[in-house]
Amino acid sequence: MIFKEPTVRLLGVLVLAACSASSSGGTPYADTMTTAELRESVMQADRDFNADFATRRAEGWVSWFDTAGVQVTREGNVPKGHDEIRAHMAKAFPDTAQILAWRPVTAEVSDDGTMAYTIGTWDFHVRGKDSAASAGNGHYLTVWRRQADKSWKVLADIGTQHPKKP
Repeated sequence: MIFKEPTVRLLGVLVLAACSASSSGGTPYADTMTTAELRESVMQADRDFNADFATRRAEGWVSWFDTAGVQVTREGNVPKGHDEIRAHMAKAFPDTAQILAWRPVTAEVSDDGTMAYTIGTWDFHVRGKDSAASAGNGHYLTVWRRQADKSWKVLADIGTQHPKKP
């Protein structure tokens, strides 16, 4: 998940997410949650996203994406929509030996409660392989849009890989 020009790519994802959000027609409901409760709700959504991926793999991953969602891959490709994201994840994680787990560390929510982002850490390894050769870790940023039913869906996801220590 190492990117060339990471700042440019990250800005592109955020601009795309903002454009997608602005086309949603505004807040479809009145909100009674505090900012702290909204932050915790998106952090919990991120934790549930991780658990769903661990259980259902590519289908679990895709189920958390908004229909307009995008994912930035380590190769710099940008699969968009459920079908492209599903194809990418099925190829990237073809079996259960590949373990990807993440933890949100922080979240921020827009003033109107319709958009949020989470930042966290991720770890990867291949079960049964030499961990020094197969393991990796890094940080990620996920942009979320709150749905009319008050659930959160992923609009954009990007990760960076930390360099391996010698």
